[in-house]
Amino acid sequence: MSSRLSVGENMKKEIITIVFFLFLLELVLAQEAKIDIENSGFGKTPKEVFFTIHNVGTVKITNPTVYIDGKEYEKTSSSIAPNGGYEVMYYLEPGEHLIEVRTPEGAYDSVKITVSLLPEKPYKPPEETKSFLEENIMIIGLVALVIIIVIIVWLFTRKPRLKL
Repeated sequence: MSSRLSVGENMKKEIITIVFFLFLLELVLAQEAKIDIENSGFGKTPKEVFFTIHNVGTVKITNPTVYIDGKEYEKTSSSIAPNGGYEVMYYLEPGEHLIEVRTPEGAYDSVKITVSLLPEKPYKPPEETKSFLEENIMIIGLVALVIIIVIIVWLFTRKPRLKL
């Protein structure tokens, strides 16, 4: 009987150990490399385009490579910690471009951007045009008030007609 107890206890220990390792395996597999690239604005000319590159994953990213329109443009030898990032500026010709960033860890992101020939002008909302009635509401109101007063005064001051 004592051998049955030890076999049962050993079996319990093995099951607990296997379950523990399965939980650890899940934690290890849950860590993945993720990267994000976004256009953060333009410089003094439309050709100067700023981008921010962020590590949005849970593991450190090394050697991010930037591709512009499918061609390798810049390969860095730096690393980015989780929740870290940096800003870069590239000179791009006018037109539409696909900017991609890839890492050896498998992280990937891309952004499309259109570079214009003309510098960006600040947005000016169209001026509101007011109708004739909106622009001259005070004058119209005063004219209507004067007409009403004239009619009332005329009604009180007219003489009644004699019936013949």
